[in-house]
Parts: sequence; structure tokens; C-alpha cells
Amino acid sequence: MTLPTPAGQTRAKPNQDQIEAVNTVFSIFRVNYHNQYYKAFPDTETLNTIKKLWLSSLSQVPAEVIVGGAEIIVQRSEFLPTLAQMLQACCLDKDGKPVPDARSAFIEACNAPSPKVEFSWSHPLVYHAGQKTGWHRLASSDENYSFPIFRQQYQNLLEAMMRGEHLPAIEAKPAADNSSETNKKAAPLDRDAAQKRLAELRAKLED
Repeated sequence: MTLPTPAGQTRAKPNQDQIEAVNTVFSIFRVNYHNQYYKAFPDTETLNTIKKLWLSSLSQVPAEVIVGGAEIIVQRSEFLPTLAQMLQACCLDKDGKPVPDARSAFIEACNAPSPKVEFSWSHPLVYHAGQKTGWHRLASSDENYSFPIFRQQYQNLLEAMMRGEHLPAIEAKPAADNSSETNKKAAPLDRDAAQKRLAELRAKLED
């Protein structure tokens, strides 16, 4: 999954931690994919050009996530990754679960039956993006209108997750509990209160 910059906005300028993270990533790749690495990056000029491209594309990803993505790749693949594969690896959640692309997530959110909280979501991001977009909007609006809204909500949530923020649990809002109030109204008076109340009623009747 790529991380597109919203229209009208410029990419954030990479910070020093991200620069060091990308250098670390290429060092990891050099060690793990030695022959492939030198074939893909035969000289310093080529390597620096590729590093700049990767750094620009990863400018919204925290440094620790960048390094973590590289570690996931070397554990799972025997081949030097493309930038697209690196971006996808950076979109794994803390449990190593892949995050669906925005289009697939949109289709899932539109087709999910109610109650939404009981549906088996491919990833919590999909549910929360659907909730923020509005279930009624997803069900009743034209895709040309609803998908851009959903995509932006999904992007915002994805970037928040990649910054280390935690998504709230998917759970139904508890129904308003009026039992205590009901019990107050229905609870019988104690003996002293009942006698006092009865005396007040008698006094009124005698007036």
C-alpha cells in the first residue's frame, strides 16, 4: 500500500531519524541480500538516488516503523524488496497483520452487514474508517462521493496507527442503564417512612 499525500498538501520533510533509518535499512539489505544488493545498486550514485526516492516515499513513516518494516521483509522474503513491498511491510500492524488497501477496505465497509460491531472485520482500521465516514453515507451515497471521504479517513487512521497510536476496541455502546432510577421509583418505603407518609395523608384528610 502506498501512502499518497492528500491533494493540495506537500510531503513532510524527512527528519534526521528517518534519514538514519533509511541508511540502516539499506545496510540490513546489504547484509541479507548481498549479491542482489550489489546488482541492483552497482555504484554510489545509483544507491544515493534510490535512497532519496525511498526517503521521500517514507517521509510520513516513523523511523522505528521503517526499520521494523525492513526486519519483517528479511524474515519473510529471500529477495531484495521493491519500494512498494517496503511500503506494504511498513503497513503491518504491531501483530504483523497486513492492512488492506483503501479500495478493498471501502468495499468491505460498504458490504458489511449490521450490526457492524459483530462483523468479522479484516482489520479494525476498516471499521473505524467506516464509522467516521458514516454508515448511512456509505450505504446511500454514490461511490464517487463516498469513497474519497472514506479514503481520507482511512489514511488518517493508518498514519495515526503507524505513529504508534492505538485504535479503540470495536464494541457496542452500552445501552443506557435506567435500572437504578427504576429501582428508586419502585423501591418500597421503609416502615418509619411509611408511617410518616400515612400520618401526613390522614392529617390532610382531617383538614
